[in-house]
Amino acid sequence: MRHDTKAHPLNAVLHGGGWNARTYLTAVADAQRALGLSVSAIRPEKVSRWLAGATPDADTQLAMAHVHGIPAARVQDLGWPRWLRLALPDNDDELLQAWTTHAAVNALTRLGGPMKRRTLITYSPAAVTAAVTLFSTAPPATTRTHGRRIGQAAADHIDHRLAALRRLDDELGSARVHEMARADLALITHTLDDASYTEPTARRLFAAAGEAARIAGWTAFDNDNPAVAERFYAAALRAAAAANDPATAATTLSFWAMQRYSEHDPQGGLHLIDEALRQGERTGSPRMRAMLHARASRAHAKAGDARACAHAETAALTAYAQAPHPTEEPLPSLYWVDLGELHSWFASNATDLKLPRQALHHYLTIPRAHHQEHHDTPAYPRGTALRLTRTAATHLTLGDVDTAATVATDVLTHLGDVASTRSDTTFATLRRNLGKHHQVPAVRDFLTLTR
Repeated sequence: MRHDTKAHPLNAVLHGGGWNARTYLTAVADAQRALGLSVSAIRPEKVSRWLAGATPDADTQLAMAHVHGIPAARVQDLGWPRWLRLALPDNDDELLQAWTTHAAVNALTRLGGPMKRRTLITYSPAAVTAAVTLFSTAPPATTRTHGRRIGQAAADHIDHRLAALRRLDDELGSARVHEMARADLALITHTLDDASYTEPTARRLFAAAGEAARIAGWTAFDNDNPAVAERFYAAALRAAAAANDPATAATTLSFWAMQRYSEHDPQGGLHLIDEALRQGERTGSPRMRAMLHARASRAHAKAGDARACAHAETAALTAYAQAPHPTEEPLPSLYWVDLGELHSWFASNATDLKLPRQALHHYLTIPRAHHQEHHDTPAYPRGTALRLTRTAATHLTLGDVDTAATVATDVLTHLGDVASTRSDTTFATLRRNLGKHHQVPAVRDFLTLTR
């Protein structure tokens, strides 16, 4: 199994303490001497192996724990690498603090400061599970009487800004939109903390804060920064609880679930989706239910459960059949959920389940679905580029090199100036795999265009 070395707790411990592999192993060797243990040789490749998934022997772990002041009993209780989280005491604590309106504002305010991605790690599965429980019991916001009075008009203006921000993400890409989302979030948070307002206005402001944080979380994740993304998702969920807004909550939970199942935690993703479905029912939106069942299908596919995946796909299509046309959807944040998007997820499911022909069927269904619903393809260059990249990769898996190269060349017309690490990485992988067939004329032409 491939391990994500950036997400490993040891990576955060090293960067948080200012160590490199050699200085850290030197500190461990000093601890071994102090404890009367055999002193290990200082070979930096050891750290690389630990980050890649190897487990240090028991004596080495005790010496490492000594370096961080962690009792030996905790090392034995928690096991490797979970006990390393104790060397980063603030990691899960911020997620488990009281879920109150005041704590929600504090969490949103903290996001305005600098966040060094190298010193952060994703939350533990247990902490995420606990956060969902705390969310379900959090009290909603009420009237605030201190500060300059604002009303529904201010909330209207903020909602218009967020609608534009979502569309800009589609057209410009997440790298550019992330800082814009953070700036909007800071504006909303300052308003929450500085103005006075009625209870209805308070709920709308918290819902807007939740959506801004959700966009910031998604754009961080799309740019390969999952630990920072989770800070935004957690704050977004706190804001959704304060707003008592099921749409913001369900959307936030669904995006957080996508991160969990994408980062090798499909069960954690399913737990988030379970709560998202409960919130989704409160919205009364069939499109919301369709999106959430489709998210569930992705988590099941990541877990290798083909039967549960197929059941969730059927539930998604059944719900979608009851939804109005995308242009008539009453929840503005769901404008992007259409039949083509569902088939795109189903294609990814088939790929994960090693069913390339089924995946290709779904990819080829997407243009027909877009035509049926009058989808504005030019408005979604990132999504189109990503879909075509994956379609080309599927053709390549099936041995159709010429078609793969032709589709890959078409991707170039959509990538343009869209800034997205996820799209760039997926395309780079396709180019590398096509490069193995450089003797094919269509591939040579593609490689020439992408030098």
